Amino acid sequence: TAATYAAQLAIRLHHAHPRILTRIETATSLEIQQRLDDGTFDAALTYQDSIGQDLAQVQVLYDVSYVLLAPENMVSSEQTSITWAEAADLPLSLLEPRMLNRRILDRMFSELGLKPRIIAETNGFTASMVMARAGVAATVVPEVLAKALGDFDGTVVLPLCKPRLSKPICLATPDRHSELPIVRALKQVALQ
Repeated sequence: TAATYAAQLAIRLHHAHPRILTRIETATSLEIQQRLDDGTFDAALTYQDSIGQDLAQVQVLYDVSYVLLAPENMVSSEQTSITWAEAADLPLSLLEPRMLNRRILDRMFSELGLKPRIIAETNGFTASMVMARAGVAATVVPEVLAKALGDFDGTVVLPLCKPRLSKPICLATPDRHSELPIVRALKQVALQ
């Protein structure tokens, strides 16, 4: 979910410290926690409520909100937003259930008493976005991703409302006695 923001953060880090090699990996929230704990991740971007704050330092960076990326033929050209109920009636391609993003969406649909019409599941947004562009399925993506990609031919981006859902995304780093210089540099760039 935070890969787009991670790329933007890596760009800012590169401009501030061009000799630092940045590696961006995607992982489930459980893998993120495990890899922070075992030291194989120096830092991670994840949902704030998915990280154990007893072994990590956490800095909230932004709130992620969700939009529907839908083929133009599935929604009215006059719509400026879409409700969760309307989105649930569309054929959807969503992240797979082991991904926290999907569990958040499932919880929202469930709390509203909705059963979404899911026709495909994937472990990354790319396949779902291609399906939207091809006119096969709509998908729910973080607003930051939709903004970073800009116009996606043949699709419409609509904010999801009633209710509006947002979750804090944070920078999590292991709670160590001596912080790595690279982590300190990343934190400074993130604060800017």
